Amino acid sequence: MSKRRKIWNRSRLVSLETLNTFSKPVAGILASLLVVRLVSPELWGSIVPYLVGMELLFIGLNWGSRHYLMREFSLSPATINQEWGKSLVARSLFLLPVAAIAFFLPVGWDLIKPLLFWMVARFVYHSFEALIQYHRKYLYSLVTEGIGMVILIGGIWFFRDTLTVSDFIWCVAWQTWIRSALLLIGFSSVLPKAFKTTTRTSIQSYLVLSFPFFMLALAGLLQSKSDLYVVTWLLPEIEIAKYQVLIGFLVVVQTFAGLVLSPFQKNIYRMDESGIIALRRQYILLGMVVNLAALLAISGVLYYFYDFELTLWEFGLCYLYLAPLYFYLIESMGLMKKNEAGSLVKFTLAAAAINALFCYWVVPDYGIAGALLGGLICRISLAAMVKRKYRLTVRHHA
Repeated sequence: MSKRRKIWNRSRLVSLETLNTFSKPVAGILASLLVVRLVSPELWGSIVPYLVGMELLFIGLNWGSRHYLMREFSLSPATINQEWGKSLVARSLFLLPVAAIAFFLPVGWDLIKPLLFWMVARFVYHSFEALIQYHRKYLYSLVTEGIGMVILIGGIWFFRDTLTVSDFIWCVAWQTWIRSALLLIGFSSVLPKAFKTTTRTSIQSYLVLSFPFFMLALAGLLQSKSDLYVVTWLLPEIEIAKYQVLIGFLVVVQTFAGLVLSPFQKNIYRMDESGIIALRRQYILLGMVVNLAALLAISGVLYYFYDFELTLWEFGLCYLYLAPLYFYLIESMGLMKKNEAGSLVKFTLAAAAINALFCYWVVPDYGIAGALLGGLICRISLAAMVKRKYRLTVRHHA
C-alpha cells in the first residue's frame, strides 16, 4: 500500500471517529433546541432532571465495560466474542435491582414505563460501543445515529402541540431501541460464540477487574456534572434549561481538547520530560485560541437560536471554565502511563465534592454564574492535584 493511500485511510478513520464522537452530543443539542423553540424553555427544564438522573444510572449499568473491553480486546483478539458475552451477562445482573428501585421513585406510572423502556434500550445499545470502536465501524455507527436523530426530531415535531415529559422520554426510548436493533443486526456474527465460556467464576472476575474502569467513569461524570446536578436541584426550570444547554455546548468544546491529543497519545507515553514540556506549551496556546472562538460561536447560537443571552460575566466564567483542561490533560496521560489511575480517581472524586459543595453554597444566590464559578474552582483544584502528583511522580522515577 502506498504512503499516500495509508495517509488517506488514516485520515478517513480519524474523521469518522471524530464525527461519531460528536454525533451524540449534537443529537442532544438539536433535541433541546426543538423543545425550547417549539414548546418552551420550561418544558426542557422539566426534562433535564430525568436526563441527568438516567445518565448516572447508565454509568452504573455500563460498569466501565467500554474501556475495559477495549483493553481486553487488544490483549486477546481471539477471545473478543467471549469477553463481550461475559460483559453482557455480568452487566445484566444489575437490570432487575435497578428496575425495582424505579417503582419507589416519586413519579407516576406514566413516567416509570418509558424510563424503564429507555433503560433497557440504552443497556443494549451500550453493549456494542466497544465493538464499534475496536472494529472501527464508525460509518455504520454514524448511520444508526443519523436514523435515531431523525426519529427523535420527528417525534418531537409530531407531538409539538401537546409534548410532555413522558412523550419526550418515549421518543428517546424508541429511537434508542431502533439504533440498538440496527447494531444487533450489524454485529450478529458475535452472538453464536458469545456465551460459550461464560461461567459464574468468569462473571465474578469480570465485575472485579472492570470495577476500576467503572470508578474512573463515575468519578469523571461526577466531576464534570456536579454543578449541573446542583442547578437541577435548586433552580427553576427556565434556569435549568439555560444551564443544561450551555453545559452541553461546553462539553462539546472539551471533547475537542481530548480529540486533539488522541493522535499523539502513544507518543506522549514515550516522550521524555523536555518533549512533554514543548508539547504542553503548544497545546495550551491552541486551547486558548480554540476556546475563545468556540465561545463566540456558542454565544451567537444561544442568542439567535435559543433566545438565551450570556452576560459578559458569564462569558468570562465560561472561558475560564474551559481553560484548566489544557493545563493538566497531558499530565493525566502521563500518570496513566506510570500506573497512577487510582490517584486520578481520588483527585477526580475530590474535585467533584468541591464542585458540589461550593455550588450548593452559591447557586441559590448567584444562579448560573455561581454554578460556573463552582465548576471553575473544581477544575482548577483538579489541575493543581494532577500537576502536583505528576511532578512528584516524575521526580520519583528520575
